[in-house]
Amino acid sequence: MPVKAVLRAGLVFAALILLYTAGLAVRGIAGQGGGLSLDAFAALTLALLLAWAVSAVLHERPALFAGALAAAAFLACLTMALWADAWPSSDFEVMYSLALSLKNGDAARVWGSDYILRSPYQSLFVIYQSLIVSPVLGDFTALLIAGAVWMAGIAVLIYLIARQAYSGRTAGFLAMLYLLYPAPYFLAPVLTNQHISLFFLLLGLWVFLRTQDIKGGVIAGVLLALGNAFRPDGAVLILALLLLAPVVWLLHQKRPFWASVRRALPPLSAFAVSLLAGAFLSLLVTLSGVSGQGLRNTDPLWRLVVGLNAESGGTYSAAIRDEVSAAQDAEALRKLELEIIRRHLSADAGTMLEFLRGKNLYFWGSYEYTDWAFSQADGRAFPVTGQPVPEALETLKQTERLMFLAISLLGLLSCALLLPRGRRAGVLPVLCGLVFVLFFGVHLVSEVQTRYRYFVMPFLFLLAGTGVDWLLERKKPAGMTRA
Repeated sequence: MPVKAVLRAGLVFAALILLYTAGLAVRGIAGQGGGLSLDAFAALTLALLLAWAVSAVLHERPALFAGALAAAAFLACLTMALWADAWPSSDFEVMYSLALSLKNGDAARVWGSDYILRSPYQSLFVIYQSLIVSPVLGDFTALLIAGAVWMAGIAVLIYLIARQAYSGRTAGFLAMLYLLYPAPYFLAPVLTNQHISLFFLLLGLWVFLRTQDIKGGVIAGVLLALGNAFRPDGAVLILALLLLAPVVWLLHQKRPFWASVRRALPPLSAFAVSLLAGAFLSLLVTLSGVSGQGLRNTDPLWRLVVGLNAESGGTYSAAIRDEVSAAQDAEALRKLELEIIRRHLSADAGTMLEFLRGKNLYFWGSYEYTDWAFSQADGRAFPVTGQPVPEALETLKQTERLMFLAISLLGLLSCALLLPRGRRAGVLPVLCGLVFVLFFGVHLVSEVQTRYRYFVMPFLFLLAGTGVDWLLERKKPAGMTRA
């Protein structure tokens, strides 16, 4: 099959999924009732104008832009986190409690707890929290500060990654737009492993794109393994790199055979090293005596058990948790969960299709869930705007959905511009398209929460870069200068 045909088929598939998720966002907005407020449209317009103006002024001074971006993102995230003053809940509270116990020297309670025995892959994050939490600052303030650092780093990495593929102006526009995107701030007050994990995953991606050689692939692989060890979202990016290798080989088929093979080695090396480094990290945890299971996921079927449960719409189910807790050992648990999965899949095609439609509508169309961060903030005035919290959050949620639609449209424009380019399509947009398609596929069958969209949004912003490049520079998009 011709190279162009393969790439076109992949881009069309990604564009169709992107169009579908954008349509779900529209349906989600319509389902809220009352329509969108003028404030939300004004916020979107202001964000686009501000991103355009700042990138136009500072795009020729990358160091100044990156520094200003880091400072602005850190202050904004920290302000939101400290103002919300939200006490951890659910699993966040459990991990924070275990971190405090570890800090106070009660390691036996931590490593013998039901939570760690059931989810040993959370061990690294608990250790991290125990190292960061500070009695001097009181409660978990130090963790919020560290979270703001990781979030600021994510914004800067989006800028640096975009500069590898697009013009400086486009990179600045994308980074500024991400800075103004509301969804990450809803998680700023939450003690989640998503921030540190995404930071190291994007750092690994930046190293990979900056070098695009085997040495860079090795370093990237180590960083990807670290990000994935904090939260297994990284498996999507790691698998995308594996799939990128044959794509890169196809892009260079007209070169001598070994030259095209050498081009495919960096993503393969990043993939292989990420697996080896992940296994090594898990072994270190085991040898240290922290957990006999290392960083393994001892219940890999759980996400499918929940994600295929039509009664809960693919979200967490206390009833299902109670059902599987009856298992006496790992083998009994595996058999019970396989039986539950078979039960879920035994529904007729029409019922299953209807379930998946509803699940996708919730995941891609719903407003962000904010109770983790702002449930204790009612009765106070929101920062900057001075609005009552419920009113301000409603506007921000609407603005988030509008920005998601704007980025989706820019992503669709990117796909359209890349279609005729064939071998000149470039590595970054292709990789981001792979990540998005894989992420969509995983969450067809896995558990969903709106906060899980946090991982994929930087890749959607970066995918939109080709369209932004065309709009801002009025020339053929840069794509990726090296492939």
